[in-house]
Amino acid sequence: MKGKLMDYYDSEKEISGLINYRVCLVMISTLFNGELKCTAKKYSGIKTIALLRVKENQRFEVEINVTAGKAKLVAIKNREIILLGENHFAGPIATQLSKGLCR
Repeated sequence: MKGKLMDYYDSEKEISGLINYRVCLVMISTLFNGELKCTAKKYSGIKTIALLRVKENQRFEVEINVTAGKAKLVAIKNREIILLGENHFAGPIATQLSKGLCR
């Protein structure tokens, strides 16, 4: 199973696809006043956490804290993968995306 998870982690085809695959003990997501918060424990796999209609020149602040293992946070727009953060990291990440639908 470990090899299969690594395939997902490194596979742009799987990451940009529409299929979600995940195994996790707990996953809680909330959207309140435009702020998305997500917490997961013992998570592995791929999960779309939001579909966003991006306005022109809209900026996002993202803060991630990975306490163990490896993780990628990406935005996908027109099947293009925009890497926002990877592996062990914590702190704000800002990106500008062009107008349109993004996940």
